[in-house]
Amino acid sequence: MIAVFACVKNKNRSLDVPCLDPLSYGIGDEPDQKLLCRRGRVQLFDTEQEAEAAIGTTVVRAKMYGHKWTELFDFVILECQPPASGGKGE
Repeated sequence: MIAVFACVKNKNRSLDVPCLDPLSYGIGDEPDQKLLCRRGRVQLFDTEQEAEAAIGTTVVRAKMYGHKWTELFDFVILECQPPASGGKGE
């Protein structure tokens, strides 16, 4: 599984914690359901290519809407393993 995080540009990643903010699509009545945003949870992708495409789409759409937040962050793609319990907190 692949996850996408945002980190404030020029932040000292070794000293300034937390550095990585998880990104996720909106669900339910949350705004911007087609944009990756900092929502306190992480969106998982099957491939790195899917994650890169999602970042690209988010940057383009954010600029289209006049949002500037994407200019303030670097995007980090990390490979991760789901917990042994299947991610259900068991």
